Amino acid sequence: MKFVNLKDRLDEFDAMVMQHPQGSFAQSSQQLEVLRRRDIDTEVVGIVDDNDVVIGGGEATYQHTRFGKGINFDRGPLLDFNNQEQLSTFMQGLKKFAKERHLMYVKMSPNLVYQKFDNDGNGIIQPDQTMINTISSYGLKHLPFKRGLVNSALEGKLKDEVSWQYVKEFGDSDYAEVKKTFSKNISYYLKKNKQFGVKLRQLPYEELNKFYDLTYETGERIGFGTKTLDYYQASYDSYGDRVMFLVAELTFSDYIAEEQSKIDDLDKKLAKIQGKIEKYPNNQKFERQYSEFDDQKKSHMKRVARAEKLASEAVDDTVIIAGGMFIKMPQEMLYLYSGTYEKYMEFYGPYQIQDAVIQNAIALGIKRYNMFGIDGSFDGSDGVFEFKKDFNGHAEQMIGTFEMPIQGMKLKLYHALKKFRG
Repeated sequence: MKFVNLKDRLDEFDAMVMQHPQGSFAQSSQQLEVLRRRDIDTEVVGIVDDNDVVIGGGEATYQHTRFGKGINFDRGPLLDFNNQEQLSTFMQGLKKFAKERHLMYVKMSPNLVYQKFDNDGNGIIQPDQTMINTISSYGLKHLPFKRGLVNSALEGKLKDEVSWQYVKEFGDSDYAEVKKTFSKNISYYLKKNKQFGVKLRQLPYEELNKFYDLTYETGERIGFGTKTLDYYQASYDSYGDRVMFLVAELTFSDYIAEEQSKIDDLDKKLAKIQGKIEKYPNNQKFERQYSEFDDQKKSHMKRVARAEKLASEAVDDTVIIAGGMFIKMPQEMLYLYSGTYEKYMEFYGPYQIQDAVIQNAIALGIKRYNMFGIDGSFDGSDGVFEFKKDFNGHAEQMIGTFEMPIQGMKLKLYHALKKFRG
């Protein structure tokens, strides 16, 4: 077993990633291509067995500071962390590799779970302190755990890893079984989607600017950074049919016509009941029926008025109300980026999108849906978590970030200055 540079062996590296239990999009050759297309410096290193077969490794992005540079493995490296030979070979080789390139540090955020929690924040497995101790024993420092939604370090910037994520496990269950586990809210929202006539569509490359506009508006509203259009375009080209840009759309003319049809039907019922009221003026049952149908009519009339107002403000008859970016991996379906236009929230587009993606994952034999980032709070303050937990999965706190000092004094000075500046 030995440590090797895998920059010229990406096919072999990717084959390993696709079958590795810890494999994720962040360590795929497709994501590497996205980074390179955006002029982000990367490295790919790993270990091979005695037959020169790649059995572990990871891709890392360079991070630049005023004091020097380092590399960061996001969701990596991929190793059997319980195999001492693998871990020792990789860590020793990595340290030598970093010294040869005059790096200040190496960071890594392995794709390992530290602890799982239910929707109320109760731990459902014991925290994996043993794994932290194992990795730390190779000269790495485990950095303090963090909460909060963050942008990951995928682009070589000094950002934190996604520390918490929300996951729905399917196992061998079919969609009908999985759907039964959703909250009652989901059934209500999906029923409303049908009533509103919301339809789903995958965006082609030429329309990715619409997805960018959607996520930018959402990010500005909630104060969260979003990706650029060229990132989405690069992802589309790199991942091919393994990436979906799925949007929910509403056609105003169809919606208004459907609502008007319901109003017309209610008018017929009201006219018929009015005749019975006139014939049997002392029968309170007909009065109650009339009041009930009249309330329904008023509700549909309000919807028509609301839709007509929204339609008058829109450029097109059909509008995108919500959307999401999803990546298919053998290990999981990943929910990466999304957006919802605030003025169209009443049409519940995100729920229909999530339901469709879950159906797609199950149909493909993918056994796990990673809904990705939450901030790790269970007190109702995290709106993202409140949305995701309706699908009845569990929260995962990742094992966090480890730092290997290469130029120790310079790194200490860098951290001191960072702490001073806040």
